[in-house]
Amino acid sequence: VNPSTCMAGAMCDGLRHRGARRSSSLSPLGRGVRGQPLSVGINVACSMDTGRLRDFHFWPFWSNDAGVRDYMRGYGKTVCIGRWDNPNIDGCFAIGYAYFVHVIQSALGTLSKLAMSNCDADEGGFMLLIATGVNHATVQMSNCRTLGQNQGNVTPNFSNVQVNGNGCHVVMTNMEMRYPQINCVRVQGSGNVVDIAQATLGAWNQVNGGYAAIQAATAGNVINVKDSPTISESPVGSAPTYGAVAGSAINHP
Repeated sequence: VNPSTCMAGAMCDGLRHRGARRSSSLSPLGRGVRGQPLSVGINVACSMDTGRLRDFHFWPFWSNDAGVRDYMRGYGKTVCIGRWDNPNIDGCFAIGYAYFVHVIQSALGTLSKLAMSNCDADEGGFMLLIATGVNHATVQMSNCRTLGQNQGNVTPNFSNVQVNGNGCHVVMTNMEMRYPQINCVRVQGSGNVVDIAQATLGAWNQVNGGYAAIQAATAGNVINVKDSPTISESPVGSAPTYGAVAGSAINHP
C-alpha cells in the first residue's frame, strides 16, 4: 500500500490496511494524502512490518458545516492502529478530529515502537489515546502540538494524551499540549510508564472540575517528568499541575 499525493475527499473511511495472515509483511506507506475522511482517515488493522506515513493533511475540504464538525469531533479518527510493528508518523496535520492517533488491541498483537514527530492536531480531542485492553504498546512522540476544542467541546472528557492500557510505555519530548477538557496527560490502566521532557502545557481543566495537568489516575502507574513544564496559559479554575492517586507515582522536579 503506497498512496502518494492524492485526495481523500468526503469519504467515511480513507485508507485501510489489513494484514490477512500472521506472516504478512505488507508495509503501509503513504505521503501527501489530503482530504476530509469523516470517520477514519488511516486504519491499520494489522501490519507486521514497519510503515511510514508522511505529510498527511486532513481539514474541512468538503464541508465546514457545524453538524459535520460536531460529528468529526465526536467520532472522527485521523489514524487508528491495531497491530503495527515499528511505524513512523511524521509531519502530519489534522483539524477537528476526536482522535489523532487511536491505538486499539488486535487479536494478532498490539502497537510496537511507534515514532511520531512534527505532527499537529488542531481543535480536536485526543492526540494519542491508547484504549482500554491494549497491552504493552510502546510510543515515542517528539515535537508535536495539540490544541483541544476551546470553542464548543464535543469529544467527551478528553485529555491531550491518555493511556488506558496496561504495561504501556510512552515517551514524550518537546510536546505542546493545550485546551484539554480535563488533563494534558492522563494515565489509567495499570503498569504504565510515561516519560515527559520539555513539555509546554496550557489551559487545561476546561470543564472546571479541578483536574491536574498531569494525572496518574489509577494505581500502579508511574509518570516521570524530567524538567518543569512551561505553563503557557493558566488552567480554568483551581487546578494543580500534578495529581496522583494512592499507589501511583509522579516523579518531578
